[in-house]
Amino acid sequence: QSRPVTGLDSFTQEELLHELDKCPPSELTFFTRANIGEVMPYGIRPLTVTFPMGAWSVTGYRMISPLLPHKPPFTPQVVIDFSYQKYHSLFSCTNSLLLSLDEDKKSVLTRSMEIGFFGREIGTRPDLIEASRGLPRAPRAFEGTRYMLYTWRLRLMPVRTVERELHVMLQLRNDIKTLKLARGYESNKLLGLYNQMCAVMRYSECCWSNHIAVVTMATNSNIALSAILSKYIKDPKQLCAATNRFLAISKDVVSAEIPKRVRKMAELVRAKGSDEARAFVGLSPDEALKYVVNGANDENENKNEPLRLAFEEFMAKFGHRSYNELELAARAWRENPSKVAEMIQKNCAALLEEKQTKEDHRDKSIDDIIKSLDLKLAFVDSLLIRKLVAPRCQLMLSLREKTKNILVMFNDCLRESSRMLAKELVRQQRIPDEDLLYYVAFDELKPLVMDYQPAVVMQAVKRRQLFKRMFSEVWKFDEIFSEVVPNHMKPTKELDEAIAQAPKLYGTPASSGKVQGRVCRVEGHKELDKVRPD
Repeated sequence: QSRPVTGLDSFTQEELLHELDKCPPSELTFFTRANIGEVMPYGIRPLTVTFPMGAWSVTGYRMISPLLPHKPPFTPQVVIDFSYQKYHSLFSCTNSLLLSLDEDKKSVLTRSMEIGFFGREIGTRPDLIEASRGLPRAPRAFEGTRYMLYTWRLRLMPVRTVERELHVMLQLRNDIKTLKLARGYESNKLLGLYNQMCAVMRYSECCWSNHIAVVTMATNSNIALSAILSKYIKDPKQLCAATNRFLAISKDVVSAEIPKRVRKMAELVRAKGSDEARAFVGLSPDEALKYVVNGANDENENKNEPLRLAFEEFMAKFGHRSYNELELAARAWRENPSKVAEMIQKNCAALLEEKQTKEDHRDKSIDDIIKSLDLKLAFVDSLLIRKLVAPRCQLMLSLREKTKNILVMFNDCLRESSRMLAKELVRQQRIPDEDLLYYVAFDELKPLVMDYQPAVVMQAVKRRQLFKRMFSEVWKFDEIFSEVVPNHMKPTKELDEAIAQAPKLYGTPASSGKVQGRVCRVEGHKELDKVRPD
């Protein structure tokens, strides 16, 4: 029997890990051990993991099953456990199949891919070679044909197919606000809002399938470009840099448009004069937001009209974005616009420090890059890069960012539906505050919606205490691409020494390797009195 979770500040790290280790498997899925850039930089909360994964396991099964030669058994918990608890081992072994880990056989292209994936060359990794042994398999019959048929619309009409989903997400947001998806809301508000969250998850299938397929096509295009350049560039770092230069001039890239718009708003403030810009930088984020919206003088709103219009346009297009945007509990920019005002302040401060306007020496076109690389390209290779491969890479990069933006928009729709459910749960006194909803697991949510569940609430409170102590924003995990084996999963020197100094046991084991047990099946908690020890 473990002690209650109180006085967490006095816990050692070993005691906290013990509190986590004694949890059942479903309890262990409430955090991740990966930093996936700005979309998931921290540990992730229970509802954000278990609710989408519980629904996605059904959606993913429905997506993948038509491509399989036979219908496999459906096991949602296996999908969840394998995807999250074995995430890093799966990632490492999969990449050992994509990249050659035998240093003697590595080509310049392979070494360049390693630098692109991990930021450095991997070198020889016998541990990964051993771990991935047996994973390669022969392709199933017509596997490539199935994939081509499944993605035909996206391959033939990529731009139209991707942009169509943007209108679907806008309509989904409107349906959430009007409770169109809240089936049964009139008779039971909580059940209706829960049904709405489940209905929103149905829209994830097309978003994810488009994103995965576009990422695959973008990778193929990038490798094709690198393969042509590898004929002329023999240094892997230079090859990776040359490929990235072609991608850097891609047009209509959402992730690049956000900082450009923020800088443009900062330039509008800077244009008012140095004194006013310095005063703006010195404001608090809330005061800066008030300045951006109303101007320096509340009575004269026309004074800052270009800035206000630029801000409103930015929020209309990117209000669903944020930092840590895959986390349902995180606040999007539309909920916390002062974060955007804070970014404008930082850009304005940087503009004030610039003594003179810097000349833009960036590449303007594909021809400029080819000319600056000074490569003696063959006619066919030059034609392929100029007219086919490089434009295709840039298009795929643009579509990849658009599909990611649509995914974030979908997640924001799911966030909005969860906010509505949390407010109703608080109103009906099922939970003490809205934030606690995000520490409830997926399998606990519907019972909480149907009736009062004090045990679920207490468990969620315990999770929140552990989460804030163990996985707060102070602890930023390693990025999944920074190391093949993340630093926090590597054995520590102290642990190695403790194992080496541990006493060795000798003798004959008493276990035969088998365990016998007796199972008593009951229909529900009312029949638990039938369970008797032998």
